[in-house]
Amino acid sequence: MDKIKSLYGLIERGRDEFGFKPLYKFNSNKETHSISYHDFFEYTTKIALALESLGARGKRVMIVGETSVMWLASFIATVSIDGVAVPLDPYLLEDEMIKFALRAKVSYIVCSETYSEVFKKHDSELDGVEQVIVTNTKSFTLTPDHGEV
Repeated sequence: MDKIKSLYGLIERGRDEFGFKPLYKFNSNKETHSISYHDFFEYTTKIALALESLGARGKRVMIVGETSVMWLASFIATVSIDGVAVPLDPYLLEDEMIKFALRAKVSYIVCSETYSEVFKKHDSELDGVEQVIVTNTKSFTLTPDHGEV
């Protein structure tokens, strides 16, 4: 068995070894859902490709949102394209989030729908941020502020 050399390699191995077996189970709207190893790998790959197509390779990407499958997939996707993942505590106050983004010199922000309005409202203050990307945890899609990826 080959040695795993990255987080992306880890989830790729999971896909190969466990396929459609559940990787994560979670509750949403009083229903239990699960994400398979295969699907998690696919979500992560799609996010990585989207980030790369936007020019995020090797850049700082702030990730903010509730603890979720999409948060983890966004983190792994960022580091898999040689980006620097900058996780942000979602419980910070709005102005602290903006100050942190500026101090960290992030080029991209990936956030859940819950936090999209914060970054839209402060868009003019986010010098150096090229794109805010909103994850949709219901359909597992990414929406940059100007259309679908």
